[in-house]
Amino acid sequence: MAPPFSSAATVQKCIRAGGKHNDLDNVGHTARHLTFFEMLGNFSFGGYQKQEAIKYAWEFLTKEIGLPKSRLAVSVLNGDEESASIWKSVANIPDDKIFRLGPKDNFWSMGDVGPCGPCSEIFWDHQTEINGERWLEIWNLVFMSYTRVKNTNIVISETETPDTIQIPLPQPCIDTGMGLERIASVLQGKYNNYDIDSMRVIMDAVEQLICSHTGSTLKSHRNQVYDNVQLPADIVAIRVLTDHIRSISMMISDGVMPSTTGRGYVLVKLIRRALLYANSLGINDPFMSQLLPSVLESLGEAYPQLATKQNKIKDILKKEETAFFSSINSGLKVLQQHMQAMKTKDPNARIIPGQLLFKLYDCNGLPLEYMNIVAQQSGWSLDKEGFDALFKASRENSRYTWKSSPATNHLSSHIFQIWKEKNIYNQFSGYRNLIEDNCKLLGYYEEAEGQGWICITPSPYYAESGGQVGDSGSLIITVSSLIDFEPLLLRVEDSINPYRGLTALKVNGKPGWSKEVDKVIGLEDLNVQAKVDFARRRMIECNHTATHLLHQALRTTLGEQHTQQGSRVNHEDLRLDFYSSDALTESTLEKIESWVNHAITSNVPLEITEMTYSKAIEGGALGLFGEKYSDIVRVVSVPGFSQELCGGCHVPLTSTLQCFKIISQSGIGRSVRRITAITGNRAFEIYRDAVYTIKTLSKFLKTNPQNLVKTLEQLMDCLLYTSPSP
Repeated sequence: MAPPFSSAATVQKCIRAGGKHNDLDNVGHTARHLTFFEMLGNFSFGGYQKQEAIKYAWEFLTKEIGLPKSRLAVSVLNGDEESASIWKSVANIPDDKIFRLGPKDNFWSMGDVGPCGPCSEIFWDHQTEINGERWLEIWNLVFMSYTRVKNTNIVISETETPDTIQIPLPQPCIDTGMGLERIASVLQGKYNNYDIDSMRVIMDAVEQLICSHTGSTLKSHRNQVYDNVQLPADIVAIRVLTDHIRSISMMISDGVMPSTTGRGYVLVKLIRRALLYANSLGINDPFMSQLLPSVLESLGEAYPQLATKQNKIKDILKKEETAFFSSINSGLKVLQQHMQAMKTKDPNARIIPGQLLFKLYDCNGLPLEYMNIVAQQSGWSLDKEGFDALFKASRENSRYTWKSSPATNHLSSHIFQIWKEKNIYNQFSGYRNLIEDNCKLLGYYEEAEGQGWICITPSPYYAESGGQVGDSGSLIITVSSLIDFEPLLLRVEDSINPYRGLTALKVNGKPGWSKEVDKVIGLEDLNVQAKVDFARRRMIECNHTATHLLHQALRTTLGEQHTQQGSRVNHEDLRLDFYSSDALTESTLEKIESWVNHAITSNVPLEITEMTYSKAIEGGALGLFGEKYSDIVRVVSVPGFSQELCGGCHVPLTSTLQCFKIISQSGIGRSVRRITAITGNRAFEIYRDAVYTIKTLSKFLKTNPQNLVKTLEQLMDCLLYTSPSP
């Protein structure tokens, strides 16, 4: 899809703490690396090219912000004499200030695959060594010329086959990036990012906090120039805390929650890494929320969500810090004891063995990166190869005890790859129609004992996605041109998306049914009648709509920070995983139930529309953090109650749900809780059973239902009073 403009300028919030572009291990040790930074960029999408990009960058630096030309230098990819020539003509840069470097430094790529191209970097001359570096990279101009794809058929020689190949882009682009903090350090005359005004306010708060917690007096590090590579341990720790509290605050304010995977794990890693460095300075109790005012002073005006989400940030920090100090300290103590024992046995010992690393990781919960920090501070290193081998073996052993589900088994089936290569796709009609009388058979495959896969179009079957299970139902295959062809009845057990654009149906029928279909010369002669199990679909729709209402009830009752972390909707019940640091009280659960049931009894017609993603978000629709949405999205609204982006199936009226009842809540992970609930007749059965129990007890105790609790209390008091002493 072509962008609606040919050029753009941006300010982007960036986190680099994992993946290909990972600066985490450098943070605190250098003058320039940060995990969170603001990236200034300008882009051209088939508009201006290399000549203009270089000209614009040079004019901005030397004319707009007035940097002296004598303190600037550039680099180009070795062999890219075109760029070198442009720099000479546009900026009059002498050849000795044009550094020709290899692809490691001057060829940029998104990752193993994706857009890539040569780049040209602009450097600022500190005129002295700063942490072993004189030149500071302040701007990178990427000339996006290729896309890197996985190689499937190119062989260079009998012994060499490249994993990827580069294909020229049909429309070369420009992508530049300049770190705001780095250019600010140049303009403010500072030698590192931590002394600029927006960072210094946080760093001062960190230093004051350390002094108040430990009672010590720190040497001032303001505007200190370190010409050696190895920095004092205390300044590294202070810088790490300054950087990490910025990153942590920004991530939480953007909706990232602590978890064991993805962005959530990056957040946990940053929190615990900061706490470990604080521990090295003598801080052994929760403190990070005390730094939040300095973050608001530094970044709050530009990012107002920091202020609106500050209670949420404090809550998460408190929970994570408490968990850290209660579990990690014991592991660190064991590690330090082993290091001391190894040093006593061998004064030259400087490597922590992989077996010990894995034991501390597996039994004490001590992450490898934290052991690495302890090792670095003591001049030790880790046997990472030994750890990796034990870790891999442990994961393999876990796989042997894991039972895969049908949804996992079918993904490896070769038939889907064949269908994809044949460009087999189908149309979904199941939002409006649950019965299709004239479907075309696109493909079929019988695996064994009547089990197999079929794809038809149009298909009324909703494939499992977005937390909603796939539809079930039936298929009847007939051939009007063959008198001896008996109609085939197949039971649809599940519906899945093996790849984008195809709904595949898992079917079960009489063994050998595929051989009957083989008798037909052309698939176009076959007619398929598809019928979705209406009763099952309607219960799924009820539970899916109830999930939306439950999500909004949580946000309304407890606050917007209680966001959905996952869901599962089937015909029996629904479950919603959400962020919450504490268990919900019975009174809170009752309020949530009442909120949802009020929406149900209000008999509100649902409104389902399609619009652009930007328009939906501007209109107040709720999208889930981490989900990928297309340009055109489907908005499911319960007017007056909820509005979410959703591709699932829903009821026409809220009253269709009849009733909503929460049956359980539980903790399932780090600050994540799960509510399981039911709707419709199943919910009524719960209430009916409760009424029956109350009536039965009341009759047995010879009281009325209104006095049942009081009667039971009196009975318990009587039993306690008359119980014999032991």
